[in-house]
Amino acid sequence: MARVLTKKLIMEEIKGCFDYFWNESGEEGKTGYGLTLDKVFLSKEGDDLSSIASIGFALAGYVIGAERGFVSFDDAYKRTFKTLEALLKIEDFHGFLPHFIYQKSAKSNGSEFSTIDTAILLMGAVTAGEYFKGEVLDLSNKLINRVDWLHFLKENKGKKQLIMAYSNKYWGENGGYSLACWDHYAEQLMIYLLIGGRCDIDERIALELFNGFNRNIGHYKGDDFVYCFANPLFIHQFTHCFFDFKKYLDSNGYDWFKNSVDATIANRRYCMDQKWSKSFNKDSWGLSAFQGKNRYMVLGSPPQGFEGIECKQHLEGYVAPYAALSSICFTPKESIKALRYFNKIDGLKQKYGYTDCYNLDINYISDCYIGIDKGPTMIMLDNYLYGTTWKYFTKSSTCQNAIKRLKFINRE
Repeated sequence: MARVLTKKLIMEEIKGCFDYFWNESGEEGKTGYGLTLDKVFLSKEGDDLSSIASIGFALAGYVIGAERGFVSFDDAYKRTFKTLEALLKIEDFHGFLPHFIYQKSAKSNGSEFSTIDTAILLMGAVTAGEYFKGEVLDLSNKLINRVDWLHFLKENKGKKQLIMAYSNKYWGENGGYSLACWDHYAEQLMIYLLIGGRCDIDERIALELFNGFNRNIGHYKGDDFVYCFANPLFIHQFTHCFFDFKKYLDSNGYDWFKNSVDATIANRRYCMDQKWSKSFNKDSWGLSAFQGKNRYMVLGSPPQGFEGIECKQHLEGYVAPYAALSSICFTPKESIKALRYFNKIDGLKQKYGYTDCYNLDINYISDCYIGIDKGPTMIMLDNYLYGTTWKYFTKSSTCQNAIKRLKFINRE
């Protein structure tokens, strides 16, 4: 009986997430058809900004929707094809797209051309192309192959790394290029998969880039793992939505799946240690990036900061349900218990499933949904039950080339 209830709750949340992407992705016949809103508040009218990362998760979501019978294959195919058509018409910079785009006009809001947000978009495009085939695959390949990754290549302290973004608005004094590069571990593993999947990029460069970022190692009451500066959970989840690292070690024999398991366990333990707050307990946990009551917040658990640079944060008692739910493949028992706990919080489940956060210390339940939070929730819950996104991304030539060229070790 408990298993039946658990699957029911999982499927309800997958469907709620899918509905977000299906309903908030631009009206048919309009310029921005298929462009998914970055953020939706149920209690107020928001702006019409879509984010290319949200669109990437949406593209993978249409595969899930067709597979689960939420929509027909033909309707999902059409939505995917029209979305890719719209994306190919948006102003790009060496194939990279702006972080934010107005849904109604399909014009940039002046935001940076982002390597990581473009990468999330491409991961969804690869998955959708492999599943739908036909003209969808043709447009997906066009979108993927026009990206000039090496335009952002730089040498940093003897290592090959990528610059994060381009914008004359923000970094005009630096020729428009971000001062930051992917010099430490964050959510960017997908970038190396996409580069490794491109046979027109030298294999040695692809492997040097994968090995070129710093691996800062630490722990919190458990095993050591590679962590990020603020260490929010999403950085340990995003690439894993598409690629099942449980089946592979990298060329150095490192286990990135276990890395995310250990990071998730540390996050939960840290939450449990916050005895001052009513929001945290063994089933109520999850620190990541989310929309708080008054501002967007990025929170994580120790280890944090780098040598000589302290990471300061103030928790305030917020829990982001998607952080625990998107970890279900890493910590299934703990995440399922969290799911059941979330289901008992009045008002937390609304139009598109569980909202972005809650805070029991101030009796606050968010009415906000964010595409880059609902996307990983949908994909990882579905991967836990069916492995849909893992299956189709891995079958793609992009992924198969990356596995070979980055010299991943198959441990099955």
